[in-house]
Amino acid sequence: MSDTFKRVRDGEKLRIPARTYNAMIDAAQDYANRKNARADSDASGVLPVNMVYIKNSSGVNVDRLNILGISNSMIDVASNNFKQSTILEGIKPVFANHSSGRFVVTAEPIKDGAVGRACITGYFPIQIDVTNESHTYADVNDDIVTSLKSVETGSAVILWKEIGLGLKWALVRFGGSGGGGSSELKIILSKVPDEPNVDAGELTVEYPGNNTYEGRIYGKAYTQWNPTDDPYPNGALIYYNVDGLTYKVTASPAVTNMELNPKENTAEYMEFPEIIVEHVEQNENILLKETFPIFQVGDIVRVVSRTVDNQTKYYLAHTVSNRGETETANIMSITDTSGKNVVKVVY
Repeated sequence: MSDTFKRVRDGEKLRIPARTYNAMIDAAQDYANRKNARADSDASGVLPVNMVYIKNSSGVNVDRLNILGISNSMIDVASNNFKQSTILEGIKPVFANHSSGRFVVTAEPIKDGAVGRACITGYFPIQIDVTNESHTYADVNDDIVTSLKSVETGSAVILWKEIGLGLKWALVRFGGSGGGGSSELKIILSKVPDEPNVDAGELTVEYPGNNTYEGRIYGKAYTQWNPTDDPYPNGALIYYNVDGLTYKVTASPAVTNMELNPKENTAEYMEFPEIIVEHVEQNENILLKETFPIFQVGDIVRVVSRTVDNQTKYYLAHTVSNRGETETANIMSITDTSGKNVVKVVY
């Protein structure tokens, strides 16, 4: 087979085979198509469906494939342009505000205060701070624009990552129906609705219950309480693993009595559930105290978030059975033939 792209020297007769000529036409046509597509997009200001314009208000210059949390719309909702185009404002990401897909990946370097292009969905090579090699998701890292962090469940699916812990390159997909952008997250329960608490003997009790499950975000890094660490500043969240609860430092400006653990030092620590689950997702008219408490302290459960009256509320993503009307029962302590105490419930 002859060489389709054989070079010609000075003085030689130019003979162009059909195969060579057709290849030249194909290349020229492809170049023209791509050039026209760029011209149409740039001239009209219309971006691909997965991209938006964003103003970098983070206080730092960002590079391509960096992370900005979505803070605001730069176009007033009362403006006619609001329905025609989108320009967002981006800041340094904060997990509490920008997880669950409320961030963008920059498509080009953007100086602080400038406007550039960014992707709101897609597939990207990106750096991840890997804290656990079993993590299969990633999400925003507090105050970090250069990387995401690995989490148990989050808005970006990790398709592949380098082996090991620490800052690693990975391929991720976020947004769209293929994963990411979900409002679902997992929490570790620290409190569940109360069950009846009765002593031995005959007495009548009514199921008291309460209306909340409480817990902390699963996969999020917490400061473990250690009496030898530097005093924790006011507002810091401390995880005390003896009782599995999170505590918030209320002392100002910092904890002074470090030898007392958070559970003992209630003057300087306050129990702080990050997530309070108020109702069940399937029917928010049913209170949790009216359902079977199928979860226990330490269980990892899925919850979804919704904005209600400008507040974020959390709901169980699991199906929960209705307990029905609260009933009164007689609890009697009796002794069987073996001498063991047993409890008999008489309705």
